[in-house]
Amino acid sequence: MTSLLYIFVLSPLLVGLVVRTFAWMIILSSNGVANKALMAMGLVDFPLQLMNNSLGVTIALTHVFLPFVILPLLGNLQAISPDLAMASRSLGNSRMRTFLKVTLPLSLPGIQAGSILVFVLSISAYVTPAMLGGTGGRTMSVLVVQYLVDNFRWPAGAALAIIMAIVALIVVGLYLKLTARAMRRLP
Repeated sequence: MTSLLYIFVLSPLLVGLVVRTFAWMIILSSNGVANKALMAMGLVDFPLQLMNNSLGVTIALTHVFLPFVILPLLGNLQAISPDLAMASRSLGNSRMRTFLKVTLPLSLPGIQAGSILVFVLSISAYVTPAMLGGTGGRTMSVLVVQYLVDNFRWPAGAALAIIMAIVALIVVGLYLKLTARAMRRLP
């Protein structure tokens, strides 16, 4: 069962980026699998706009980057001794309280690593937002490429790329500082 779950989690990484994005285009288009299924179940009367906006980009990027959150978190959770949860339960704590007071605080390093990894990958993602986003799901990386390649405005594209890198560094630095402070307060 565990091997099957690993395969399920890693499956988005086994397909090429462009092929995976084309598959999402087929699924999310107006005549796509998702809209046909929703209309067949009677949940909607007309096709939903699932593409050419930020929703389609978010769905596809979530599918692609989910393994980058799950794997560091899984490694961290496997390193936590089951004796700690058993000790908490034997002291009268409920499962929810044990999770909130023992498991969640001890899994913060995995959450931190996974979230930073996904943030850095998603801020620099180009192919999926360019193909699924249209004009409604434009991201900073798409704008940088448009300035550099489509418009031949090299100074503006370079400036946007530098601003994007600086903002990403600041956000990651602040996040590391805040989460490090929270992890130091743990018992």
